[in-house]
Amino acid sequence: MTRVGLGQDGQQGAELDLDALHGAGYTPNERWDEARGTALYWTVGAPGLDEGPWTHGLVVFWRMADGWHCAPFNPNGDPDRNAARPLSLDPVASPAALADLLPRLLRGPIHSLRQT
Repeated sequence: MTRVGLGQDGQQGAELDLDALHGAGYTPNERWDEARGTALYWTVGAPGLDEGPWTHGLVVFWRMADGWHCAPFNPNGDPDRNAARPLSLDPVASPAALADLLPRLLRGPIHSLRQT
């Protein structure tokens, strides 16, 4: 089972079960982890992006300071930091809450999401 740890300073935190995302057809192409944050990347050609608004890709990231966010990729293939937006998730939301939100996020623009 592949997991992305969301811990801080060596403390065990929440974990996102990437196998559950794979089973739903939303496996990220890449991930990045460190003590105070994690990021999941969906790049051009990733399952789930072909029908959504994220033409160049999407990054979903968690920062210890302010929780979950997303940002589209620009035409050069880099995250557009100026377009980053918070997700409608509690900063310490359960992994299940993120797994529930991801399919809706990948299919539609950020403003279409409602607090769950």
